Amino acid sequence: MSQQNILNDIGTITKIPNRILVDLTNLAIACISSEIADAKAAQQEALSINIGIGTLGINLQTMECKFVPGKELKYSIKESLEGNRDLLSDKIEQASIAKLINICEEVI
Repeated sequence: MSQQNILNDIGTITKIPNRILVDLTNLAIACISSEIADAKAAQQEALSINIGIGTLGINLQTMECKFVPGKELKYSIKESLEGNRDLLSDKIEQASIAKLINICEEVI
């Protein structure tokens, strides 16, 4: 199994520098750490955090983690596996068409 780097893909598509994406990721990690500290101080045994694409469950006793994809990610996975769709390619294609239409409208 290969491991893909989504940050590199996002950076390439959005032109956001990789260091900014890494900084945002590190900020998300710090936020998760803060939630863990708060839950531990409240003597909770487990914690559930919405991370935007799904829910991260953390057992604070065993440090066992579980990720449950959110609704949109589940849909994307299903469309990719069962519908043979590449939603990223679809988005890029839609953006290209929109740019082409804008150029044509400016010319006319």
